[in-house]
Amino acid sequence: MEPVDIMHISPAVRMFTALVAVLTLLPAGGKAASPKRVLVLPFHINAAEDLTFLQKGVQDMLTTRIAFEDKVVVLSADAVKGVLDRVPKPIDEKTALEIGRNINADYVAFGTLTVFGQSVSTDARFLDVPQDRIVVTFGRFGKDPGDLLAHVDMFAGQVNETVFGRKTYTATYAPAPDTAPTDDRRKHPESVFTREGGEISDALLWKSRRFPTDMRGIAVGDLDGDRKNEAVFINRNTVFVYRYTEGTVEKVAEIQGGHFDSYFGVDAADINGNGTAEIFVTNLITTNRQISSFVLEWNGSKFARILDDEPWMYRTVRIPKQGVRLLGQRLTGDKVFRNDVQELDWQGKRYAPTGEKRYLKPVNVLGLAFGELKGRPVAVGFADDDRVRIFDDAAGSELWKSTDKFGGNSLYLEFPDESAARIGDHVEMKHIYLPLRILLSDINKDGLPEVLVPKNKDFAGKYLARLRIYERGHIEGLSWDELGLTSKWKTREMPGYIADWGIADFDNDGQDEIVLAVVQMTAPVIGTEKSYIVMLELNPS
Repeated sequence: MEPVDIMHISPAVRMFTALVAVLTLLPAGGKAASPKRVLVLPFHINAAEDLTFLQKGVQDMLTTRIAFEDKVVVLSADAVKGVLDRVPKPIDEKTALEIGRNINADYVAFGTLTVFGQSVSTDARFLDVPQDRIVVTFGRFGKDPGDLLAHVDMFAGQVNETVFGRKTYTATYAPAPDTAPTDDRRKHPESVFTREGGEISDALLWKSRRFPTDMRGIAVGDLDGDRKNEAVFINRNTVFVYRYTEGTVEKVAEIQGGHFDSYFGVDAADINGNGTAEIFVTNLITTNRQISSFVLEWNGSKFARILDDEPWMYRTVRIPKQGVRLLGQRLTGDKVFRNDVQELDWQGKRYAPTGEKRYLKPVNVLGLAFGELKGRPVAVGFADDDRVRIFDDAAGSELWKSTDKFGGNSLYLEFPDESAARIGDHVEMKHIYLPLRILLSDINKDGLPEVLVPKNKDFAGKYLARLRIYERGHIEGLSWDELGLTSKWKTREMPGYIADWGIADFDNDGQDEIVLAVVQMTAPVIGTEKSYIVMLELNPS
C-alpha cells in the first residue's frame, strides 16, 4: 500500500490514528476460559477519505485486547492475505466462516467502519466457526471519528466477557470540552435539538444491530398485556415482534405472510379495549392490487389473526380529548389520496366505520395526524406531492400548504398509466408513492404542540418520477404561527432513509423516545444486512 501523507488528512483522522497507536499498547488482563484461535479480518471502511491505512491499526488494537497469554491466540491476517485479495468486499458472514474453517480458526472477527461527515458507525461480528453462528453482534453510532476507537474497544470487551468469560480493562475517552456529559441521561429538548435546522448533538440513546431485511414500518405497544412495550416491524411479507432488553433487542415472534402479499403499513394500539394492543397490518395483494389487510392479537401463546382480508388501509392516531383512534381508508383504483378517511371502532366482530368521516382530501391515511395548533383543532397530512397540508378539523377546509417538500418514502403503489401511449400490448405503469407517518407532539412541554415530520433526501432530488434513491434522512420539528409552519429544530441525519418512525416508550423506562426504522441504501454494510432501529432522546428531564 502506498504511504499516506498525514498532513493532507483531517485533524479528526490524525487524532484517530494517534489514539490507535496508544490503545494498541494497552495491556489486556483477566483470565480466559480456554485456549482458542481467533482470526481478525481487516475491517471494511466506508469513508470519503482514504482511511485504509487504519485497518492495520484496528487489527492491532483487537489483537492486543483479545489475545491472552497462551489461552487466546490471535492469528495474523497475513496468513489469509491471498484469499482476502480474491473475495468480494465487504466480507459477509458466509465468507468469513469459510476463511476461518480453512485455517482452523475457532472464531473470526470482522466488521465495517463507516464515516459520514462527523458522524460514524461501527458494525462488527464475532463468529463461532465450529458452531457456524454469530456469538457477538455489535453496532454503535458516534458523533466524531475518534468514537470509532471507543467502539472497537467496547467490541473487544464484549467479546472477552461474552465469549471468553473474562473482564478486561476498557479505556475511557474524554469528550471534547463543548460536549462534556452531564450526570443526567435525559436533558431538556433545547439542549438536545438545536435551533434553526441545526443538527442534534448528543440525543442518540441507542442503535440496534442491523437486520438482513428492508424494514417498511415500525410500531411500539404492549402486545402481550404485560404492561411493557414491544416493537413490531414489517418487511414485504413478514411481521416481526422484538423486545428491548438491557441494550439489545430479542425476537419474540416472526409471522410469515403469503407470496403475493405486500405490506406497507403497521400500527399497534388497543382499540378493542381488552388490555392488549392489536397489530394492524396494511397489505396489498400484488396480483389484483386489492387491499387485504389483517389484524393480529396475542392469544396467550401466539399472535393470531383476529381479522383477515379487510379492505382498509389502517392508521392509529391520537386525537385531542379522545385518545387513540383507528382510522381507515379504502382504495378504489388508483385513488390513493382521494377516498374518505373514516374512524373505525370495534363492533363485536370487526372494526367498522363509526359514521365519523374525516373527509380531508387530498391526503392518505398513512400520513395523517390530528392535534391543536394555538388552540385550534387541526388535521395535518401529506399531499401526494410530499407537501404538508393543514386542515381545519371541524370544517375540513385547507388552511395552509408547505412550499418545501418533506417525507419521502421508497414505497409506492403501481397502476396502469392510462394517459401514456401504448406500444403493442405493453402498458406503461405509474408509481404513486405513499406518505410517511406525521405526528403532533408538545416536545418541550410548553403547551404548544409541534408538527413532526420525517425528511428523507432523495439522491436525484425527486426529479425522477419513477425512481427514488434516498441517501440520508432526519426528523424535523415545525412550529405554527399565523403565517404557517416554520422549522424549529431537526435531529441528526441518519445514513440511509427513515422508513417509518414513532414516539413511544421503547425501552420501558417510563419516558417516551423517538423510535426510527432506518434502511441504509447507499453505503455497503456487512453481507445483506441493511436495516436498523434507532432510539433518540425526546422528553425533558
